[in-house]
Amino acid sequence: MKKALTFDDGKPPLANLPWHGLRAVARVQLYGKRKYGNYYNYKKGLEASRNASCAVRHIAAWMDREDQDPESGENHLSHACCRLLFLLENIHDGKLIDDRYEEDKNERTGTKVGGRPHRKNAKSSNARHGTTRNTRANVKIDRSISVHLQQQSGVGSRSV
Repeated sequence: MKKALTFDDGKPPLANLPWHGLRAVARVQLYGKRKYGNYYNYKKGLEASRNASCAVRHIAAWMDREDQDPESGENHLSHACCRLLFLLENIHDGKLIDDRYEEDKNERTGTKVGGRPHRKNAKSSNARHGTTRNTRANVKIDRSISVHLQQQSGVGSRSV
């Protein structure tokens, strides 16, 4: 029996994707459907910083050894992957609200940059990215990063 002729060289090998991980992300999206009413809420578009921040918060929680999201019961990494996939899809569909920090020569004058007014003398928890809010989530992330770095370097660790 002859095999069918195909022309799939150079195409993405989708059959080789990590299926357990994809199912976990799909469960997060099912949870989102129950919470927001449909599977396609993300298609409306969302600020890039909100999806990215959410992904980082889930990664930070996982790094703090909290495996499951207390609200959904799913793994924090599944939530992070889902948010990153939403970002990629919004980019592809042209629905991304790109609010990433962008340095501009007008920044020193206090004029609008990237749709946001520049804040002179604003206290920033992350000067490189212009973050000015000190929310509980930022504090938790800062604390978890600090603890993780201390553990890695051995600083502040207790001897038993």
